[in-house]
Amino acid sequence: MLLDSQIRELLQKESTIKILSTIDENNQIHTVTKDSLQIYNDNLLYLEYLESSTTNRNMTFSMWFKNSVTVLIVAENKISYQIKVTPLKCIISGPIFQNFYTETLKKHNNADLAAVWLLEPDKVINETLSIRQKEESIKRPYFKHLDRLAL
Repeated sequence: MLLDSQIRELLQKESTIKILSTIDENNQIHTVTKDSLQIYNDNLLYLEYLESSTTNRNMTFSMWFKNSVTVLIVAENKISYQIKVTPLKCIISGPIFQNFYTETLKKHNNADLAAVWLLEPDKVINETLSIRQKEESIKRPYFKHLDRLAL
């Protein structure tokens, strides 16, 4: 299981910033916040409210050609994780869709639900600065500014 308890907890908090980055057929990056990103069993799930959105189009492209997309979550205390995911399914009907459609109507009076995207985590990277600094100092101890070596 790639999504540990800390990541699960962060995804459940409303204060956590959730960002989804996709690419189009020309490798142009499209990055947006997606508050609807959430845990679903051992996968991630996100609700797409706009049928013709750039994100929805790019997710379809990524699913067809097995490209990964990236989720970034950032907590209030600056703990952050990058999660590489593969779009598994775009759900547009059936009981799972109906459940989230009903939930969407309750939460967002005027919103529609275009799709429920199921995303499989492939890799999780802790991007918290203090963690990354430790990793870099172990991997590359000589990558320092010369003025710091004199101290």
